[in-house]
Amino acid sequence: MREKMYRIKSKPASDVSNHLMEAAPEPGVAVSTCFTSRLQLGLFFRAARRLGFLGVAASLLATTLLIQCGGESLVLAESYGAMRTDTELKEALLQACVKSNSADKPILLQMGADWCTDCRRVEAMKQEAALSDELSHWVDVRINVGQYDRHPWIVEHFEVNSIARWIAMKPNPQTAQEGCNSDPTLWTVLQDTVLEPISDSSSLKTTAEVVSWLKQARQ
Repeated sequence: MREKMYRIKSKPASDVSNHLMEAAPEPGVAVSTCFTSRLQLGLFFRAARRLGFLGVAASLLATTLLIQCGGESLVLAESYGAMRTDTELKEALLQACVKSNSADKPILLQMGADWCTDCRRVEAMKQEAALSDELSHWVDVRINVGQYDRHPWIVEHFEVNSIARWIAMKPNPQTAQEGCNSDPTLWTVLQDTVLEPISDSSSLKTTAEVVSWLKQARQ
């Protein structure tokens, strides 16, 4: 999900509200009158941004709606995760490098934010058995990027402009002999993807698809 800032000048508030309510499902409505696909929900996010809403505001509004499509509820985690200082993050990355080398597991660098509904959907998916089991083969490092203003040394290097962003990595080979470092910009990238199961129709959407991507990255 992308977060961008807009000025609301071209449309009166009443017009924006009316257009948004036309696009959004009402809380508690029957399945027949709700969004019939996640693609339509993605269109809601994009329509809200075009009408002058902050991407953040559109995301937060969507979390207040009961979204049921084909009998399936989209479960969201309450939050993405705590923010760290750069010092705290570097310590976590150093420990991830050590654990990766000692346990022979790849590292999964996950970038997201509380405002990002896609990120919170992905966090909820991680509670499902198949994905939880696959993640046991990984060293997990979550990075809360705020509004892309946290940890710029990582955000800028990996050109993070959409989240949830997952980067499968391994520490550079020298760390096995010379000791670990806390700089993922030096590590080896195995695979890289953006997970937008709600707002992007072309994204990986199901637990099975995410598990398949992770298994392929481990090969």
